[in-house]
Formats: sequence, C-alpha cells, structure tokens
Amino acid sequence: MVEDKIFQQFVVNVKNNNDIVGTISNYVSVKKSGKNYMTNCPFHLEKTPSFNINPEKQFFYCFGCQAGGDVIKFVSMIENISYKEALIKLAGVQGIELPSGLVSNFSSEETDKFKIIYNMLSEASLYFFKVLASASKEAETARNYLYMRGLKNEDIEQYMLGYSFASPAKFHEAVLKSGKYSAADLERSGLIVKTDNGRYFDRFFGRVIFPIFDRSSKVIGFGGRTIQLEGSPKYLNSPETAVYKKNSAFYGINMAHDAIIRSKEVILVEGYFDFISLHRNGIQNVLATCGTALSPYHVKYIENNVNKVIFLYDMDEAGIRATMKNFELFSKPGLNISVVKFEGAKDADEFINKHGLERTGAVLSKAVPFTRFLVDYAYNKFGRRDIESKTAIINFLNPHLRSISSEISRNQYITMLAQELNIAEDGIR
Repeated sequence: MVEDKIFQQFVVNVKNNNDIVGTISNYVSVKKSGKNYMTNCPFHLEKTPSFNINPEKQFFYCFGCQAGGDVIKFVSMIENISYKEALIKLAGVQGIELPSGLVSNFSSEETDKFKIIYNMLSEASLYFFKVLASASKEAETARNYLYMRGLKNEDIEQYMLGYSFASPAKFHEAVLKSGKYSAADLERSGLIVKTDNGRYFDRFFGRVIFPIFDRSSKVIGFGGRTIQLEGSPKYLNSPETAVYKKNSAFYGINMAHDAIIRSKEVILVEGYFDFISLHRNGIQNVLATCGTALSPYHVKYIENNVNKVIFLYDMDEAGIRATMKNFELFSKPGLNISVVKFEGAKDADEFINKHGLERTGAVLSKAVPFTRFLVDYAYNKFGRRDIESKTAIINFLNPHLRSISSEISRNQYITMLAQELNIAEDGIR
C-alpha cells in the first residue's frame, strides 16, 4: 500500500536524522568501547555494563535483559510511550514534519502532545521579545545592557532576544490569565518552577532571554542572562523537557547549518554572545555549545558534516582539560581539530568587538592543531630542562596521545616529542 510505503520512508528519515549514540547519551552516560559504546542498562539493575550501542548499525542491545532495537524503540522504552509517540517526538526534535498522507494513522493525542510545548515556547519567545521592546524602565535597562555588549536593534530582532520582568510571577500569571495554557503545561515546558509548598515562579525572571532553536527554527528552550539579581547564577538554561535536550542542542544551529555544510568547517564557541558577535559580523559557520562539554550527539553531527573543527573556548587550565576530553570523543579519520587562543581578550565576543572582523579572521586562519597547542602549553607549564619536567610533560600528554585515533598522526607526534625533549620514543609510548 502507498500509505505503508510513506510510513516506512518516514521511519527511515527519522532514524537517519537521530543518531542512536547521541540520543541514548541524552538519557544515560555512555563510554566508547572499541567501535561501539557501552553503559549500564537503563532497563534493569546491573553493576557491570552490558548495554551495547552499535553506531554503525544504529542498534542497541543489552546482553543482560535482551532489550534491543533502533533509536525509536529506545525512546519508546525509556519514556514509556508508544512507538508512534516516540517516532513523532524524534521527528519533532529534528524538525521533520509528519507527511500529510500519514495524518490519519496517528491519533490527535499522539500528534498534539509535543505541539503544546512547541506552541507555548514560540509564544513565550514572542512575549519576551515584546517585553524587551517595551517602554518600561526594566526593558530600557536590559536594552542598554545589550547595547553595551555591542548589539544593535537589528541584532536584537534577528536573534529574537527578549527580557523577562524581574517580578517572579509576572510572566506565568499573564499566561494563566489568558486561559490558553495551564500551570502544568508551563512546568512541562520548563518555563516555571514549582516550589516545595506548591507555589510557582518564573524560571527566567529578571533576565535577558536567548531563545534556543532547533535546526528547523522551532524554539525548544531558552537561555537567560541576569543583569541585576545579585547572588543568582549569571546564566540559566531551560531544564530537560520533551523537546529540549542539552546534549543534542546547539545554539545557532538554525542559522549556521547551511554555512557549515558549504564550508565543511565549524567554529565552536562557548556562549550566546560569542555566537552572536561572530555571526553578526559575517562568520556564519559557528555554533555555541553553551558550555565546554560536547556530547556524542554533538560529535556525531560534527563528524558527519565537516572536515575541520576550530575550538574558540577559553583556553585556561579548565578550558584546556575540557577540550582534551572533547578531543577523545572524535574518531573520524582525517578530521582536523584546531584551537585559537585569543591574546588580550577572554573570549571571541570580546576579541571581535575590540579588534574587528579582519583581525579576527586573521587569527582564525592561524588556528593551531590542538595537539601542537597542547604540547606547547605543557612546555610552558612544566619547562623542559630536567628529567622531572620532561616526565611531567609526558604524564600530562600521554592520555591525549592515546586518544589520537590516527596511528600515523600519533606516531608522528611521538617522534616529534622525542626529538624536542631529546628522549627515546620508548619513554613516551
């Protein structure tokens, strides 16, 4: 039947766009084991990992309880929902529309479950945007903060930036008064927080709002930057919801994906302002990870689409160690992983606002292979005059060297180190 064929094509499309390793890592921590990944099974208690994920076949199997299947089956089992509901959810995550010929195959309950959240987040984004544009004193303070960060009104409009009033109840009271959504809807969307005594408050009150979009430009969550509340975290992100998984979200993916595909290169930054400052200046193949940690999903997206990665993270001690961990996740042969350390600026946002596009472009063109950068960092950190310092260098670099997937590259760096430190290669291997 034609309908069956359309359904099967839809299933294949959804599976092809939802990597099983990345999806499962949204729910449990996975660890690479040879070509596959392993973790403790989420479906039964065990001390020794027996849950195997095969990225090549896009299949999972537990040797303990015999649970197995594809990415849709996993989401169905882990969230205790039907296969069709899991299929719709994964389609929504990637912005894949339900084919018109299949609408009759799904109940309204199945198709509406995520629509409510998507609609609410979209309307909330517009609400925050209008608040920022309003004549209130709070909105003026928020706009002045953004102007101080180098943004203009057209940037605020392009990136749909907003503001949430400092009153912790103003947003959700307005929503509930409209009668369109319930408190439970707001809570499921991550827009409000319920206290132990049953009261609610707005999650992002008193913050500049950054909508987070998926690849199809649907709002899936928010980031909020405080501008006046002392003692609060500087940044606050949406919690995990049915449509927002931090391990599979990139800030800016809706604007950057096409440029990344064309250039086969991606520039990774940490924060919202880093992304906006580069993107508004014409550097379009940039993504923000909203922190330093990459997930297997992030890595899979990168490996599937690019040949070169440039990290523009803060290269202090913590940033370097985070990048070392990120490096270990990559396994694509020939993938060029480089870093840029901005001199005289703490991040990409500050650098491009100080020095402009031309100088930023020049610095990016001189990105250093991460291993070379790490070697030079170790030399500066430990020195290389005596046996103790050389031992410290090798101990520091060895975990990274072992994580280099290419044996040829790994041997070349070992030879280089041996020559530069004037020691035998056997002392490094």
